[in-house]
Amino acid sequence: RSLCSIQSDHRGPNQKVISISVYGSSSNYTDNGMFAWETSIFSFLIPLANEVKLLLPSWIIRLYIDFTGSTKSQKNFLYNFSNIDICDIHNIPMFGSSLVSYLPGKMWRFLPVFDPFVDYFLSRDLDSPIMKRETETIDMWLSDNER
Repeated sequence: RSLCSIQSDHRGPNQKVISISVYGSSSNYTDNGMFAWETSIFSFLIPLANEVKLLLPSWIIRLYIDFTGSTKSQKNFLYNFSNIDICDIHNIPMFGSSLVSYLPGKMWRFLPVFDPFVDYFLSRDLDSPIMKRETETIDMWLSDNER
């Protein structure tokens, strides 16, 4: 099992993952109110998903997220992206809801380090755009690893 979701399991091994944590003030695990549901999560996530699809098409975004404070329609909207796996922090395989009690929100995005299905992973902030220069560096890094 992956450390995300059944959707991540279905992608199989050898995944390349861009991992992001989304948590807000209502989740009480280190305030990150900038990314509140009613303000900006989608304004950053939609462009990021499009950039990854265009510039890093073999990579998947894993969104480690606390849905506290979200509406059902906001939650459902996230499942419409083909290149985003939603990792509900209250339902992480092998941890269930216990993880949220002892791991701060800013650390959730590092879970792919321990995931047996992940070969490569990048940790990002939600508001960090993907740059062409960055993708060229990633391509060089991966080609060096294949030698």
